[in-house]
This record gives sequence, structure tokens and C-alpha cells, in this order.
Amino acid sequence: MNLRAQMREWARSAAQELDRPKTPLRRAAFLTARLIVIVLVIYGIGRHLWSMSGDVNWFALRIHWGWLVICGVLYLAAQLLLGVFYRLVVVDMGGQPQPGRAVCAYLVSQLGKYVPGKAMVIIIRAGMLRGRGVRASVAALATFFETPTSLGAGAAIAFGILASEFGAEVEGRAALLAIAGGLALLLGVLMSPWVFRWILKLVSLPFRADGEEAPAVGMRTRLVLIPLMLAVWALLGASAVACADAVSAEPLSATQWPLLLAATALAMAAGFAVVVMPSGLGVREWVIMEVLAPSLGSEVAVFAAVGLRVVWLVVEVLASAITYGWVEAWNRRDRPPESAP
Repeated sequence: MNLRAQMREWARSAAQELDRPKTPLRRAAFLTARLIVIVLVIYGIGRHLWSMSGDVNWFALRIHWGWLVICGVLYLAAQLLLGVFYRLVVVDMGGQPQPGRAVCAYLVSQLGKYVPGKAMVIIIRAGMLRGRGVRASVAALATFFETPTSLGAGAAIAFGILASEFGAEVEGRAALLAIAGGLALLLGVLMSPWVFRWILKLVSLPFRADGEEAPAVGMRTRLVLIPLMLAVWALLGASAVACADAVSAEPLSATQWPLLLAATALAMAAGFAVVVMPSGLGVREWVIMEVLAPSLGSEVAVFAAVGLRVVWLVVEVLASAITYGWVEAWNRRDRPPESAP
């Protein structure tokens, strides 16, 4: 059996597993598994954040809750833009998702990143889109482009800010620049038109019929990519600013905003690179505190790291639950009525 045949056999087995009808027992098992994952995620994050809180006198902090609400709204706006970007890639690769369904799949899949290995994100998206105008392979391949591209853009932005005068006070600046530059270069090369086209041809091999063209990302999407990524990272940086302002004695000056953007962007990119840590748990917090502590103080830096994790998790849980319920109602509406006996 050659390589292509072996890959097709693996893909066929995976497709058969996705096609298995969901009996009541299986539905209950999936629901139980989801609840267990959510509980374990909340417990793991809570335990981790509690261990980090020794440097902060939490009872002395005055939290302005309105800023945390703004922080969550800005993060949700960034996620919606990333969902639109994901849909553009899916359509470029030949998918025809119903309006809104690809964005819904993107939002629901965010909880999958809390499972070590991050493969659950791909499984959730493929399961929600497959058979509804999108191949499972297209849903997965679109993820391979969307996620590294957005995080590579973030790493490049972080590198530019840290290399400027805004990063002059950051301790360990050289190491952070090396991490940001390395991630930006690696992800940039992998997602470049020439390299990624070759990767797509190889990875899509078992899913294509003989003579069928490999999926590709169109030039329109790549042109939209630059302003879209700037908007996404501006929103994420603004979310971090709002989180820091929630405990800062006075509003942060505009000269401090770029550093918060750099900390957030590098933290997310580095967290993605450490595959074994669910959602970069610990990695993100360390980067944010390392970048922000010299200029904002340890208390604001720790709260920014902790606050972003908590607020963003709450937004992800709520958005995932609401969107999943919406999609289930959507599916029931589209399901053909059962014939009378």
C-alpha cells in the first residue's frame, strides 16, 4: 500500500467515525465529556492563577468592573473578526458554509484549545461544518492556515514594538526579541504562498480524487489579511489595556498601550508554540508579567495576566455555549421530519 492509499484509509476511518449516528447514550457521553473538560479547565486555570497570586495584595486592589466588561467586549469583537477570517479561508478552499455557520464553528471551537495538543479545535470545527457545505478536510486545512497566520502576525507586531523605544525598559528584552522574531519568521515562512501551497498539496493528498486540484488560499484573502490582522490585534491590545486600567491607580497613558499590545501578542504566540500546555497555560502569564512588570509594576502586571485569562475564558465559555445552542437549534430546524409509521 502506497502513501496515498494509506492516508486515504486513515481519512476514511475518521470520516466513518464522524458519520456514526449519535444515539441518546452517545449524546449523553459527549455532553458529559464536555462538562468534565470544562470543569477540569476551570480547576486547572484557577489552581494555576492562585499559585501566581502571591505577589499581589488582592484585598487592597480596587477593581473597576466596567473596564473588565469593556475588556470582554473587545475580546469578543476580535474573535468575531477571526471567525470571519476563518470563513474566508474555508470559502477559498472550496467550502460553501451557510451564512454564519463557519463563524459559529470558530467560536465554539475556542474551548478546544484548552485540551492539551490543541487538536480538539480542529475536531470541533470539522464536526460542525462537515456535511453542511464543507468537507471535514477543508475545515481542518483552513485551521492550519488561519491560526498560524494570525499568531505569526501577532509575533511580528510584538517584535516590532519590543525592538523600538517602547521596549527599552523590558527586562530580558533580547530573549523576548529572539522568541518573537523566531516565531514570526517561522510562521511567516510556513504560511507564505509558495511554502503553504506545497504543504496543502501534501496534506490534502488523501482527500482529493485523482486529478483534482489541491485547495488553495486566494489572493483576495491574502490582501484582506493585512488590515484584518491589524484590526484584530488592535482589539486584543485594547482589551489588555482595559484589563490593566481596571486596577491601575490612574488610566494608562497612550505611550504604554503599545507595550500591552506587544505583551498580549507575544504571549498568545508563545502559548500556541508550547503545544503541550492547554491554551498556553502559564506561558501566556509569564510573558505578560515579564514584559509589563518593569513599566507598570508587579501588581498591575500580575492582574493583567490573571485578568485577561479569567475574562477571556468567561467570554469563550459564554460565546461557545450560546453559539452551540444556536447551532443545535439550527440543525433541528434543517433536519427533515421523520416519516409517520
